[in-house]
Amino acid sequence: MRSKLLAITGAAAIATSMVFVAALPAQANCGDNASAFCETDESDEEVNDGEIVRLEINDWRDAAFDLPYSRPLLIVHPFDGEYLAVADNNFSGNLDWVNWDESVISIWSEKGVRIVARRREKSCSFFSCRTNVTWYETNKLDVKVGDTVFSLEGSNGNFVLTDEQKHFLATAPAGPAIIRISFEGMGNEVINDIGENTVDAWRTVYGQTGSSQADVVETVDENSN
Repeated sequence: MRSKLLAITGAAAIATSMVFVAALPAQANCGDNASAFCETDESDEEVNDGEIVRLEINDWRDAAFDLPYSRPLLIVHPFDGEYLAVADNNFSGNLDWVNWDESVISIWSEKGVRIVARRREKSCSFFSCRTNVTWYETNKLDVKVGDTVFSLEGSNGNFVLTDEQKHFLATAPAGPAIIRISFEGMGNEVINDIGENTVDAWRTVYGQTGSSQADVVETVDENSN
């Protein structure tokens, strides 16, 4: 039975390589898992109902922070063409309420794995507010599913998967997984959970080829009212 495919058209955004644009901020207290850059199980997951969402992306600068998380996506890119992916988001803080937030997003696709991480801090005067954004770079990633661990080395947050690793993810047992990330300049490792729905979506992303992608049944334009 073919998956239903929703088409979403709209500007999206995050650069293929992450740029480190500011000095590293003071880290939040890791003793109570208050930070996305500490060990955390706080994950932004959506219900994976088997539908594949179609996204047209021209620039990755901000796209990873506005994706449907933990469900299969069909990415349409002007250079890379069409490919399947799923995004997982670990986050903490709230820019509006506590004046800071942090996100570590992993994007799992046929192209490989992309890690996008940022911290935003807002400072306000009497008349206006200013938000400072810090991007984090990583070249090392460890993936643990059950008792199996494999390590990846990449560049600018981009990691290539072998065919054997893709097969392993496609047949991963149900349940959550974890990743360990080493961010440059931070001097410590970050461990984030990968949600059960993301693990479930791996079966679609790494077990389904482009030729088996479903027909578009509905088109939604993100820029339309």
